[in-house]
Amino acid sequence: MRKLLTGIENPVTEIDEGIVEGGDLILDRDILYIGMGEQTEPKGVRWLEDHLRDRLEVQPLQLKSGFLHLDVVFNLVGRNVGLIYPLPLRRPLLRCRKWRVK
Repeated sequence: MRKLLTGIENPVTEIDEGIVEGGDLILDRDILYIGMGEQTEPKGVRWLEDHLRDRLEVQPLQLKSGFLHLDVVFNLVGRNVGLIYPLPLRRPLLRCRKWRVK
């Protein structure tokens, strides 16, 4: 697999500490939101912060118990358009970026 991915423009990185589930990662321009719910571990979030902070702002978002992934409560559906179900978030997502609410 590594050989197949070597020539792509964006490098692929293996996280060697902790667990980060794909459904807990949402990239919005220069901000990487990381959901911390049932699967993603704090060690994995710290690893991403340490390795990506020079390129991205990393925003961990703690999810309330019972919500498996961030993509269940927050998703980008277009440029400057997102769907948010705010109740499962322990800290309001609207404070993380200057979102307009309609």
